[in-house]
Amino acid sequence: MVVCLGLPSAFAQVGSTTADMTGVVVDQSQGVIAGAIVTVSSLDTNLERTAVSDADGRVSVPAIPPGAYRVRAEAAGFSAHVFERVELTLGSVTSLDIVLDVAGIKEQVTVAVDAPLVNLGQSVIATVVSTQQIDRLPINGRNFIAFSLITPGVNADRMALQGASATSGLAFGGQRARSNNVTVDGLDNNDEVVGSVRATFSQEAVREFQVMAQSYSAEFGKASSGVINIVTKSGTNVVHGTAFGYFRDDAFNAKEYFEKFEPDGRAINRAKAPFRQTQFGGVLGGPVRTDRTFYFGSFERLDAAASNFVTIDDTTPVVVPG
Repeated sequence: MVVCLGLPSAFAQVGSTTADMTGVVVDQSQGVIAGAIVTVSSLDTNLERTAVSDADGRVSVPAIPPGAYRVRAEAAGFSAHVFERVELTLGSVTSLDIVLDVAGIKEQVTVAVDAPLVNLGQSVIATVVSTQQIDRLPINGRNFIAFSLITPGVNADRMALQGASATSGLAFGGQRARSNNVTVDGLDNNDEVVGSVRATFSQEAVREFQVMAQSYSAEFGKASSGVINIVTKSGTNVVHGTAFGYFRDDAFNAKEYFEKFEPDGRAINRAKAPFRQTQFGGVLGGPVRTDRTFYFGSFERLDAAASNFVTIDDTTPVVVPG
C-alpha cells in the first residue's frame, strides 16, 4: 500500500521527476518584450509558478511537475495571451512562442496547444509512457514496466532468473536486465547487491514513466544499460478514485501438452490442472487542504493458486549410444 502527501508550494524536487517550460515573448512585429509576466497554473491543483521575461524576451519556468497547465502571459500596454491547456510530460522541455497584441485590439487571446511530435530540446533516445497508454494498452499481470518495450532498442530479457530477486525483465541494447536503473519519484529502486528491482507497486498509482535507452544525462547514472524513470500520481483538488478486480480460473486455460498426450505420443484425456487467480485493488486521492495539501493512496493484491504435475515416463526405452 502506498500513501503520499503532496505539498505544491515546495519545489525542491529532483530534475528527473519534472519538466521544463521555456518561451520567447514578442509583439506582433516580432520585437521582444522584456518584463512580461508569465504565470503557469496547474489545472489539477491550482499550483502557480511565475516568471518574468528578460531583456531578450526569454522566459523559463524549470522543474514543473508533469501535468496539464494553463499559461497566461501579460505585459503593460498589451493584451493578455492565454494557452488554455499545455501538457508537460516527464523529462520534456516545452517551448512556447508567445505573441502579445497591443492593448485595445483584443482584450485576451486564447490558444490551444498541441504537444509536439518531436522534442527538439533533447538528444536522448527515450520514450514517455503516458497515463493514457498505461490505462488503455493491454498488459498481462498489470506489470506496467513491460510497456517499456515500445521504446526502440528495448527487448524482453530471455535470461533465466538468477536467484529469488526479480529484475525489470528488460534488456537494453543486449545488456543484462540487472544492469538497468529503476527510479521512483527520483529515488533509486534497485537492490544494491544484485541489481534487481527492489519493490513494485500498483499500476493505478503510476502517472507516467520515462524509458531511456541511450545518451541519457549524468543525473540518472548508476546504470550500464537503460534507465526507467517512474513518477507516481498525486492527489488533486477533486476527490477521485478507481477500483478494479480481475478473475481467472482453469476454465480459461487450454490443456497443456502432457494433459493431452503421453510421453510416447499416445492421445489421452487428462483433466486440466487446477488454477485460480484473483487480482484486485484501487486508488483514492483528493485534497487535505484545497490548493495546498493533497493525499493519495493505493492498494493492490494478487492471489494465485496453481498446480503443476510432472509425468515420469517408465514405458519408453531409452537408448544410450555405446
